[in-house]
Amino acid sequence: MILFINTATDDKEISLIKNKKIIKKIIFQKRFGEAENLLLMIDKLLKEGKTKIKDLKRIIAVKGPGNFTSLRIGILIANTLAYTLKIPVYGIKLDELDGLLSLKFKSRKIEFVLPFYGKDPSITLK
Repeated sequence: MILFINTATDDKEISLIKNKKIIKKIIFQKRFGEAENLLLMIDKLLKEGKTKIKDLKRIIAVKGPGNFTSLRIGILIANTLAYTLKIPVYGIKLDELDGLLSLKFKSRKIEFVLPFYGKDPSITLK
């Protein structure tokens, strides 16, 4: 079972994928408080998909481009879950979403996903 996390767009999406098919998907909009909401939504997805967290074999997270804070939250959760569960995590860019279900995974080595913002964050003055 694969957990897919996309926080790069206004419509946040999490999905469970099995045998290259999406078996359960939740799309939600949340502009503030995404960290708390994303974890609750993942819990809801697992329950509705009748899946235990230990059944996850890998995690895919959209690494960008996208909103600075949203990407950090989604990627932090993906990396933390992967590390805790000792499963691989993979990062894809938004323009690779069309091929999501046909992705080939090259490694089972546990690594971390780094965000790709697409532009410099505008959180301070230059």
